[in-house]
Amino acid sequence: MKKITIIFLVILHLSGFSQKTDRDKAKDVFIEIVECYFKKDCNKFYSYFGDSVTNFGNHFISTKKMMVKKDLCIKFDTTIKKTINKEIYLEKYNIEVFSYKEFSSATQKFLNDYMIENQYSSGVAALSSMKVNKKLYSESDYLVIGDIPKIKKYENAIGSRYIFVLRKTAMGWKIVGLAI
Repeated sequence: MKKITIIFLVILHLSGFSQKTDRDKAKDVFIEIVECYFKKDCNKFYSYFGDSVTNFGNHFISTKKMMVKKDLCIKFDTTIKKTINKEIYLEKYNIEVFSYKEFSSATQKFLNDYMIENQYSSGVAALSSMKVNKKLYSESDYLVIGDIPKIKKYENAIGSRYIFVLRKTAMGWKIVGLAI
């Protein structure tokens, strides 16, 4: 009986019931945040913000100041104009997740190749900024690029509102970087 239990647990573990990686969790949280656009849920959107965020390393922005204004919520309608709803977004766009190690050590060749492969994504600008400003981020950060059209055409470009830097904290996942 003991052998059967051990075999069952091994099979269960190997069959995908194992825990998700932080990379998987970052992607899931990213999708939850993007869902706020479609539901126009400004309060939930801002609940993901850390104490401060960066505009991709260019400067720090006080979250408290942003929460008072909530000016990013005004842009929800413009942001979802091409994607309409979460299902269409997930159907038409790829989401890539880069760990701190990956984005902080990206080679110029990788950035060039990424730009060619994803020319209708703002992701290469985000990746470049993250590499240059890596000291602003930590090992628990993930850059999530979700504006990569599956059909590579100019009209499918949706822009940087679908790109975040997410950090795993004791308080849950938080946005610590975005493009405004």
